[in-house]
Amino acid sequence: MLENRKYFKSKGPSAFIKITRNELIKVIKSQVWDIGGVSSLTIKHLPTIKVIDNKFGKGLIAQIWMERPNKGNARCKFEVANNILSMSNSENKVLREKVAGSLRSFMIGNGLPKGIEAATGSTVITTSINLARIQTVEDDININIDKNEITKIIYFNSFLDDKLNKWNNTSALNLIEV
Repeated sequence: MLENRKYFKSKGPSAFIKITRNELIKVIKSQVWDIGGVSSLTIKHLPTIKVIDNKFGKGLIAQIWMERPNKGNARCKFEVANNILSMSNSENKVLREKVAGSLRSFMIGNGLPKGIEAATGSTVITTSINLARIQTVEDDININIDKNEITKIIYFNSFLDDKLNKWNNTSALNLIEV
């Protein structure tokens, strides 16, 4: 039985992550978004990163992120993270959460659509993604069943793109005292 699990275990990124990334690339302007990640889907919003870098110096990054789910359920999250792992000290955590708080207030103030929820800490907003597991593959998701969930992520991305560009053009960051 263990040999079968090993045989079916996926090597590299999951099929769901690959399909989602390909679908997103179709609808995302390459000059605005950067698609990355291997075992996770990471989409970095470049104009927002530039604004954060200009205000606070390098080290913080704004991104959409989705972990590979263990039980078929996941949240697609928009969060402010550390660009470099070595920056995860308490001072940077406070800064990251201040930036995230500013973004979250802006998002909520502009109205969150159905299916998108406010979050806490460095995660600004989330949307639930329900994924169906491929029965014979231990660590992957059934891409044939999950087209609607891919559409949810595309919608989440589209909502963010509009709101983040508006946030970039406001003085929201000036409200944060460092």
